[in-house]
Amino acid sequence: MENDHDYDAEIQAILDKTMPLIARYIAAASAVCTLLMAFDVINGFRLKKLWFPSHFFSLNAASLTVLAVATKLPTDVNTFMIDSSADALAQYMGIIFMVTTLTNSMTSLGWMSNEEILSNVTALVIFVLTVAGNVVIMIIRFHKIFGDIFLTPILVPTIFMLLSLAVIVSLAIAIPSIKRHLEVNYQKRHRVSLREENAWGRREGVRIDYMRSHMMKYLVMVETSNPQFVMGRSAVCSLTASALFATNIFVTTILIKFPPTDMRGPSVYGNFTGWIAYIQCIGVFIGSIAPTFRLFVALRFKCSTGNLFKTNLRMEDYWTKILLEGRDSFSSLQIRENKFRKYLHNLKGLIFCFIIALQIFIVLLSKLLLLLFSILMAPFFWFIKKYVGEEFEDDEETRNLNPYVLRLEGEAELPKSVLQNIRRLGDGLIQKGRNTQPRDLLDLLRGSTTFDGVLQFDSDQIQSLHSGEEPPNCWSLSVVTLTSIAIALPNIDIHRLKQLLRSVSQGISLSKVVEKSLLNDDEQEGTPKATNICWPGVILNMQWFDIKLSELYNDGETLNDVLQRLSEIATRSVAEFVQDPALLENSAEWPARVLAANSMYRISRTLLLFSIEQQQTSEQLFERLSVMISDILAACFTNLPYLIIKECHTTSIEKREERVREAFLLLGKTEEIVQLLQQREWPPLDLDRAAHIDQWRDQLRQNI
Repeated sequence: MENDHDYDAEIQAILDKTMPLIARYIAAASAVCTLLMAFDVINGFRLKKLWFPSHFFSLNAASLTVLAVATKLPTDVNTFMIDSSADALAQYMGIIFMVTTLTNSMTSLGWMSNEEILSNVTALVIFVLTVAGNVVIMIIRFHKIFGDIFLTPILVPTIFMLLSLAVIVSLAIAIPSIKRHLEVNYQKRHRVSLREENAWGRREGVRIDYMRSHMMKYLVMVETSNPQFVMGRSAVCSLTASALFATNIFVTTILIKFPPTDMRGPSVYGNFTGWIAYIQCIGVFIGSIAPTFRLFVALRFKCSTGNLFKTNLRMEDYWTKILLEGRDSFSSLQIRENKFRKYLHNLKGLIFCFIIALQIFIVLLSKLLLLLFSILMAPFFWFIKKYVGEEFEDDEETRNLNPYVLRLEGEAELPKSVLQNIRRLGDGLIQKGRNTQPRDLLDLLRGSTTFDGVLQFDSDQIQSLHSGEEPPNCWSLSVVTLTSIAIALPNIDIHRLKQLLRSVSQGISLSKVVEKSLLNDDEQEGTPKATNICWPGVILNMQWFDIKLSELYNDGETLNDVLQRLSEIATRSVAEFVQDPALLENSAEWPARVLAANSMYRISRTLLLFSIEQQQTSEQLFERLSVMISDILAACFTNLPYLIIKECHTTSIEKREERVREAFLLLGKTEEIVQLLQQREWPPLDLDRAAHIDQWRDQLRQNI
């Protein structure tokens, strides 16, 4: 018997040796959570979004896994940790850390789909209830021994943890209906904006100031309907922020009563529980910043209404819409006995009624609490507005943008400063785009004044290499092929060549944006994919696939010999492929090299035909190629105003903000290009035809 006891003690000692390593994992997981919350705080200040969207630390499988490791100590019911004050403090801090992370990241639900909300919130409920269950087990085990000295410090944060969970579930229930409500309002304003766009037409483009004003409407819509912003300014989030504030007061009391410097006592986790407590204390401080600011945002919006006591305590439909639908729906379970089906339906109704009552209680409690805080903070906000705040004029643009502010039913009117900040955001993005304007490309575009090169680069007199239909031309591949030929020309000044390459590089990046946005998926599978394969070799190594372009010219040869050699190389590549007639049916399925070779054949033969007629020198042909490239890029970029506006039309609510911001950056980046092209006379093409270079060629043929 004694031997068995010694054996058990030996095994336990071996197991205890691994506990400090586990403590390191807990400390590392706590540090990761703290850093992610810190990144969200930094990102919020950087973007001047003081409701701090949750981008880095959100409620998903990865964060919940890390959080489960970070909060292992509160769930450890097998290890006796009360003798060590460091262990006890780490256990308390683990639960408080959990409360902080839940409150900090609950707005991340706004960016999730309904399926993601269901899976992530279900996992969170199981996790939190498991932690709460373990805490209850510990309370039952140790309360009789240690009394209230153990009960109070761990029970209070556990209650706040369950309250945070209840609020997250409440939000999760309402989010699908809130998104639908916002979507309906967005689509109403979007249809109004579309009518304005249709009145513009294409012509010589749209003035930059008109584009900015129009895009600002979309920016206002996407910013004010941002699901995370809606969650952050809601009364329900204010409830959890208040609970977290009370939790922090409780933490401060605990730390004053049991300072970390007095930590002592043996611990199976070694000295690392102190580090865990320190890291999680820092995490609680950092994680409290976002909820506190969200509370202040909600209070500021509430105080800006003017009449604090005009409080809407009515339950809006979106809070209980899903629950009411679930209560009134009939179960799809196939049960033969009608009596059991009736009992099941009634039981489901009772459960849903209970959940609805809890939902109503949480929402009304949140609204009352927000009213109370608003009354207490009203003098502070009045002082800030009177002596510190900035006066915002209700100018014409603000009045035009007011109808595009999207709010939920029953929500307070947003302060004027919100609109002003959104306008500053849009102007700031435009200025940021201006700082990245493609100067070399602008110099190239100024070298031509027409679009003649769009028609001239590929002659109809060139005989096809195959019996099938010619693959469609595309903007970027035509420019890449012309640039490749320019590199192959002999006796060209290296500085002029490098200047052309810089210009074309900037032009290709923009032309790809046009093709990606305006061409359908099938069209993008054709010649545009050849650009992605061919261009890297041209710009990096001055090679057209495995052909060194600068080595095509030999001493004693003429310019026509270089063009002839390029044509022959391309002809061989195409000829090897077209031997099988079945492969010619769909040019979108041609290999990228064959598409590029076919383009090289046609363009080099066109230039050779022209060179024989005109007897041009290398310098003259290089200049002609530069003008052709400029004309093609200019024609492509006439689509930019339509493309930039189209970027604002994203249908997915989760991607709207990102796309509208990209549109503002693109407007600033291409502002001078658009203004430069508006000085030319555009052919009469509608928006859909203008996206295709072959439609341009057809129209230019008619104008001859």
